[in-house]
Amino acid sequence: MRSKQKTLKLLMGFVILIGLNGCSILSQNTRVVLIPETEPLQLAEDVEVFVYIRLPNGDRVKATNPITAKAGWWLVYDPE
Repeated sequence: MRSKQKTLKLLMGFVILIGLNGCSILSQNTRVVLIPETEPLQLAEDVEVFVYIRLPNGDRVKATNPITAKAGWWLVYDPE
């Protein structure tokens, strides 16, 4: 009985060790880049987004349907 508990603990430790090692391997290819709001961005792939429409009276209204922003389009921050 004691042997089974020891084997189970070793197996659980091994699984946890492999899991943690796997996470660190995956995270080596990940990096975070902070981009200031004032910098324009170019889309790398198509994305579906909602946009604001400026009405003739100057009000901005969120569109009811999303659009597909195509890869290569530039996005800029508009503080309004």
